[in-house]
Amino acid sequence: MNEHQMCRSEIVAESRFSSITHCSECNLYHLHIGPMSFRLEGAIFESFCEMIVEFYLGNKLHDTQKMKAEALHKH
Repeated sequence: MNEHQMCRSEIVAESRFSSITHCSECNLYHLHIGPMSFRLEGAIFESFCEMIVEFYLGNKLHDTQKMKAEALHKH
């Protein structure tokens, strides 16, 4: 990307307190969380997303297994 051009980012995801924008010209993602913003290259953003998904799904699996175990002990 030319240093003198502005990124033309479009919103690709949005929630109450955060959003993600992407500039297809320079392949940069902007992660906005509350008052903080992070500019990430495509590969770094992808790695970050994988880490978040792995953590989230791991916790969901753990919570589900815990609920099943608690339900079995109640009966």
